[in-house]
Amino acid sequence: MYHYKLRSSMCKEVIEKVTYERVAGICGCARGTIYHRYGSIPSMLSEVLLASIDIHFKQAHPGEDFARIIDRALKSIYEDRNCYISIRQNIKKKDWETIKPMLKREFRDRLEEIFQTYEKCHFKIFNASVEVIFEQIYSWVKHDFEERPLDMYQYIMYGTALGVESKKWNRKNS
Repeated sequence: MYHYKLRSSMCKEVIEKVTYERVAGICGCARGTIYHRYGSIPSMLSEVLLASIDIHFKQAHPGEDFARIIDRALKSIYEDRNCYISIRQNIKKKDWETIKPMLKREFRDRLEEIFQTYEKCHFKIFNASVEVIFEQIYSWVKHDFEERPLDMYQYIMYGTALGVESKKWNRKNS
C-alpha cells in the first residue's frame, strides 16, 4: 500500500482541496487520455479503482482533502475481499456477468454505467497498469485547476480527439 500512499501524496502537492463535483471530469479525462495514448481503455482492474475513487469523491464533503479521499477509496477496495479477488484475477469484459454478483452494489452500478458509455463510443478493452491510471488522474487534476472544468463525456471525447492527433503525429515521425 506504500506505493498508493505515495501517489496520493503527489496529488496533494498539486492541490490541497478539491470539490467532488469535478471528479467525474477528472476520472473521465484519465480514461480518455489512456485511450488516446494507447488506443484502448483500461480493463476491469483499472475500472474498479476508478469506480471506487468516483464513489468516494461523491460521498466526500466539498473541499475535503484530496489525498485522504484517494487513500480511503483504495483502502475500501483492499478491505473488500471480493473486490480484491476481482482485481487480482484481472477480469475481462466477457467475464462481467460472472463477477457482477460478487461486487458491492455501488461498484456494480457504477461499472455498468461505465460499460454502457464505452459501448456507445466503441472503445476497446485492454490492461492498463495501476501506475498509468494514477499518473493520468494526477496530471488531469493539475489540468482541471488550470483550465475550465468539463463534464465526463466532454473529457472522454477530448481525450479521444487528442489521441487521433497524437497517433497521426507518431506515424508521421516514426
